[in-house]
Amino acid sequence: MLYIIFDGDQAFLLPAPFYIYDDEGIKESVGTIRFTFDIPKDWMKVVPFDRIDNPGWNDIYAIHKNAFVFGMFDKIMETEAGFRVYVPAGAVHTETSGFEELFAYYVDLFASAPPEYSVVLLPPDNRGERVIGGGDIGLTGDRIIGGAGTAVTAASFDYNKLRDWQLLSHRMFHAFYDTTAPYYNAHVPPNVWLNEGLSTYYENMSMGALPEHLKSMLGVDVNGRFALIFDQYLYMRIKDPYVYTFAAMDEAQIKSGAVTEYLHYTMAPLIVKLLIDESMKLGKGPDDLLRYCLTENESPITPFWAAVEMLGESSQDFCETYMLGTSIPPLWYLKQYQPSSQDVLEALNEIEIILESWWKLENDSYRVHLVTEEQLSKAMNDMDNDRIMFLPPEMAGLIREYCPEVYALLSDFYRQAQEKGIPLDDRNTRSKLLEPGT
Repeated sequence: MLYIIFDGDQAFLLPAPFYIYDDEGIKESVGTIRFTFDIPKDWMKVVPFDRIDNPGWNDIYAIHKNAFVFGMFDKIMETEAGFRVYVPAGAVHTETSGFEELFAYYVDLFASAPPEYSVVLLPPDNRGERVIGGGDIGLTGDRIIGGAGTAVTAASFDYNKLRDWQLLSHRMFHAFYDTTAPYYNAHVPPNVWLNEGLSTYYENMSMGALPEHLKSMLGVDVNGRFALIFDQYLYMRIKDPYVYTFAAMDEAQIKSGAVTEYLHYTMAPLIVKLLIDESMKLGKGPDDLLRYCLTENESPITPFWAAVEMLGESSQDFCETYMLGTSIPPLWYLKQYQPSSQDVLEALNEIEIILESWWKLENDSYRVHLVTEEQLSKAMNDMDNDRIMFLPPEMAGLIREYCPEVYALLSDFYRQAQEKGIPLDDRNTRSKLLEPGT
């Protein structure tokens, strides 16, 4: 299989004027951008555009994010709406109804679609290299990301993996959103967390639109997935409270890629879900928040105005508590959807691995904390014997009732720290507890 794939960020260095812009667009006229590629005669090209006249900010953004694909590929699907799916030439592929239904879900949700949209499905990187970003690390970590924009997305994909369907959906959401609302402010703090929170919220909601046979094979459980995200949020926040306790609207002050990852793909979708759930109690529709953001996202503080639109008089309390404040979103009602203990454990180890991949770029000495099934079982058996006050009693009771596995592992973590003489309020509990040889 021969192909070359890259996104604009990886390959193109544009003239300086293209990088001088704000929410009103590029500061000076830059004429026309043309793309020409010299490729073998038997190769196919899948590119977002060949020419852009009088480019604006959104055009430059599209150049950076879209995939540019060249090589030997088979087109396995094409719709009248211009949605195409490609695989490397000769690759084995399955039926395409899942892709059609996912695309149709977003067409219905946005009431529009990108003029043309191509998805290139790639195999994993056999070199086993990890690729990070956008929640894209798996436990095996050998995915390729060749770009994800409004016209062309190229990435590793396994038809049999739910996570790959979710990631495809996440990228598709961004393509539809950025086509419908090409606003600069949607891509700068403190609006980015709302944008990513919506995309992660819908990456999960959209799984319910897949064909029944595919949902059954993948084990789709939309509510169960939100419960697992809340599990991950609680686990990391309480294990590393000095790192992960912050306000969403402080996004611009966050300097760590790991903390940004946690905000965008773990914390933000929970705030979005709470906002939607609370607004529906007031008679709003399930997609009204998205519709508001699509039409009003030119504001530099969209989350505040969105809350006002969705919650009315109660919006001030919501903003102060969950956007400006650091309170835990009270999603305890997700308890009824908690998956099995094994699924919970896998999710907790997954968030450890995801965040470790970011922390390692910033701190070579960072220690990942993975837990085995045997360790979880022991922690569950021992949690009634522990008398460690690592949380206020009310919060401890809420977490224990919501997810005993999360509570047991946190209790065990702080019990081990106490046994090694590490104070419960030590900012470096993780590094001291997990230091080799201790």
